[in-house]
Amino acid sequence: MERFRRSARDQEIPLTFVAHIADRPIGMASLFEDDCELRPDLRPWLAAVFVHPDHHGNGVAGLLIQAVEHAAQQLGEHTIYLTTKDSQNLYTRHGWQHTGIVQYPHDDLYLMHKPLI
Repeated sequence: MERFRRSARDQEIPLTFVAHIADRPIGMASLFEDDCELRPDLRPWLAAVFVHPDHHGNGVAGLLIQAVEHAAQQLGEHTIYLTTKDSQNLYTRHGWQHTGIVQYPHDDLYLMHKPLI
């Protein structure tokens, strides 16, 4: 939790964006330097995307994804990465491309990337 608190205050990686309605947080997404121990060659990462179930389908995830992408671009990044178990359709709708599979002992995750142009 401290990683998210600390990154919500900075203007460099790591960064965390929090979506609010009034004073209630309803979602978050982060930009991390690393988020996949099996791919230390790739950086930076869109990570920890979460939207409260009461707000699914309202476009909150898309806005958070865009905020992280924009921040990465402003920091001079050219490509951003993520892994997901079952949300690849969400990311594909936002321009992300399938890059491969990351094989963990108990799960295979989709590896995706997005060029920041």
